[in-house]
Amino acid sequence: MQHLLDQYFPNGERPLITATFWGGSPVCARVYVEELSDIDFEDSYAYLYFDVISISNNSYKTWTRKRIKEVIEQIKEDMEFDGDVVEIELEDDWGVNKPGSHEISLCCGLRNPERNDCR
Repeated sequence: MQHLLDQYFPNGERPLITATFWGGSPVCARVYVEELSDIDFEDSYAYLYFDVISISNNSYKTWTRKRIKEVIEQIKEDMEFDGDVVEIELEDDWGVNKPGSHEISLCCGLRNPERNDCR
């Protein structure tokens, strides 16, 4: 695994943000990006059908409720672009307002109101 990481990040520095998509197919997919907006969450969902997104951002000293709300709104805006309705909530609040580069986990559910279905 280290060999692959060295190929992707030859200078040894990974981008600040890690997003891991859980529960879909494949069961786990991870991406490293400089900004959360680098990820197309709607397209990611179309390919992965994930249930949970775990996000860590090494530039954040603390995950605050305000920051988490902003992240959720950004993801919802992306995923709802084509008319889907997205439910996103914080899975566990153990790391909120605690110092350190914690990872947050967000539970996701998506419904298309035109087709009246849930994915």
